[in-house]
Amino acid sequence: MPWRWKGRPKLLKRFFFNNRGTSAVEFGLLATPFLGIVFATLEVGYTHFQQAALAEAVDQVARTMAIGSIQNNTSINDAVSFRDTYLCASNGKRLIPSNFDCNRLAIDVRPASSLNAINVTNDVYKSASNKFCPGQGGTTVVMRVTYPLPTIFPVNIFNRSVGLANDVPNRTGWFRILSGSAIFMIEPFGSYVPPSGC
Repeated sequence: MPWRWKGRPKLLKRFFFNNRGTSAVEFGLLATPFLGIVFATLEVGYTHFQQAALAEAVDQVARTMAIGSIQNNTSINDAVSFRDTYLCASNGKRLIPSNFDCNRLAIDVRPASSLNAINVTNDVYKSASNKFCPGQGGTTVVMRVTYPLPTIFPVNIFNRSVGLANDVPNRTGWFRILSGSAIFMIEPFGSYVPPSGC
């Protein structure tokens, strides 16, 4: 039996000083955090792209509302017809990119009684008291549009400007709340009968 113990020190020495496969082990240790950072960065970039697209669409439709074009369109009497005609138009120029699910857009348009009463929070997505009241000439209007974007990495380390929520009505999971808002004064454009509930 003593002959078995003679080879053991050489075997241990070879084991500790053998560096074949080191790259594979190092890659295995670093791959998970590296790929996590790569995918999180891609998601943050995609989120900011979607946020910019929503904000641009709200700005464009606010200009249209500011000159009274939306108020003079008699087919627009609620947020759904407003959304389907301007933001998500199926025939004509669609302001929201096609990768948005337009049914998830939450829209709140209402006149502001004073500058202190202006609300630009992004809680429109969960509010049951949203209104569509474009306003008459000379009134200040606040338009808020939110969109819950599904997220893969529900972490706000990289992306503090876009809210993170898991309380979206009728949806489960984590979402990044994209929001666009505009505050503007309606130009004088003639008589206007606001929709019911305004």
